Amino acid sequence: MRLFITSDANYESKIDTAFDGIYNDEVKELFAVKNYGGSLETISIILTCRDPLLNFKQRIRYSKKEKTLYMDIMFDLEEVVRLSHEDKKKLLAKKLSGEVPEILSRYKYEDFNVKEFLNDFMRWIKKY
Repeated sequence: MRLFITSDANYESKIDTAFDGIYNDEVKELFAVKNYGGSLETISIILTCRDPLLNFKQRIRYSKKEKTLYMDIMFDLEEVVRLSHEDKKKLLAKKLSGEVPEILSRYKYEDFNVKEFLNDFMRWIKKY
């Protein structure tokens, strides 16, 4: 399983430095060695933190052909800019632990152990 997390954010949000402390090589390896089933091989998460005036919308898409679930996790730029580094990490963990399970449950997978993945995902993210 490939868990891929990146950001599309205004520089001043510094959300990328907050998630660098959470999502590292150890976490990538934790999920890379797991096999939850063949119908979903990648979960791609984009942390989106842009000016609300740009009117960015959340994108969510499951590609059976690519065996990939794509999702945006949206953050309010003004809120994130005001937060300390540690509070940004807490906000990231809160949003990921709330939205990833909900988005994952919207789809039916032929061969993917959602429960086992979410157990591992929540065990990882709850550290923060």
